[in-house]
Amino acid sequence: MRPDTSVDLWAQAVDAKRRRVDVLLKEEVDGTGKKGDIVAVKPGFYRNFLMPQGIAVQPSAEYLEQLRLEDERKIAEAKAKKDAALKLRDGLQILSFTIRVKAKDDGTLYGSIRPQDIVEAVKSQTGAELDAKTIELPPEMSKLATYTVYANLHPEVKAAFPVSIQRGK
Repeated sequence: MRPDTSVDLWAQAVDAKRRRVDVLLKEEVDGTGKKGDIVAVKPGFYRNFLMPQGIAVQPSAEYLEQLRLEDERKIAEAKAKKDAALKLRDGLQILSFTIRVKAKDDGTLYGSIRPQDIVEAVKSQTGAELDAKTIELPPEMSKLATYTVYANLHPEVKAAFPVSIQRGK
């Protein structure tokens, strides 16, 4: 009997007909699979590339459990982010925000309204921080009026809220 039992496990994992070995990927490998997949690869590919690089291991119950726990944690984080975005959306939709700018006598603005102006108005009135990149302004925002502005808070959550542009400053 061999003193090294890992060799026996290796022999059990190798499919004798196809000369393949089942391995669990720790990272995504182009043309092979993504993280967490159990794939059949040639023994030389595993022995000479995947194993020395630390990219793949022999499937074990402990590692599979660790992957399952990591997936559950990621799902819980994603749900928490979505719930926070929904709560923020509900808060933004019931409020109206005001921005004061310089304007001509006919109501035309001297400058333009930037997404950063919307972010500052929301922060000053609610304390909530938005990313200026997520703000979608209406195309014709050049007069004193009330406009509906959209903010992409989450890939699945979009908030619409009124912004009133008034003479001031």
